[in-house]
Amino acid sequence: YYFVTSASGALCNLTTTDPNAKIYDKTDVPFKKEANKTNDDVGQTVTYTITGNVPDYTGFDTYTYLITDTMSEGLTYTKGSVTVMVGDADAKSACTIAENVDSNANKFTVSIPVKDSTIGAIGDEILVTYSALVNENAVVQISKNSATLTYSNNPSTGDETTTNPVEETVYTSKIA
Repeated sequence: YYFVTSASGALCNLTTTDPNAKIYDKTDVPFKKEANKTNDDVGQTVTYTITGNVPDYTGFDTYTYLITDTMSEGLTYTKGSVTVMVGDADAKSACTIAENVDSNANKFTVSIPVKDSTIGAIGDEILVTYSALVNENAVVQISKNSATLTYSNNPSTGDETTTNPVEETVYTSKIA
């Protein structure tokens, strides 16, 4: 018998006796967001990258992996610019991408079917990229852009957890 815990204190369920098996912590769902620039002029384009990993969905009948991104009024989302890579594969066609969420042209969601075996393996890196234009509203304010991740956290009840927003800030350098 083995007693295994994770750094977060969660117990692990072992389904193998392989001494080299990888153990994935279900409570560790990495999620970050970065911009290719943090200082730009009105009229310039900023590319954002949201990074995560295919979580361990063992024991789940269904699994939610939903990224919601909301931009400030100082940014204009470039429609159709979302790309989704899982590992080395283009996964955009397998995902559900909704633009203009809640009638907000600067809000979109990406639902990634991580349990689909064609998407990738547990632990593979997920990269969601898109672009936004710094618009005239950014002159009088700092343009913030936030994203959240909603993911399944209990295979028995189907409960979901939403992360705290991760933000990126873009500053404009010209005054109109």
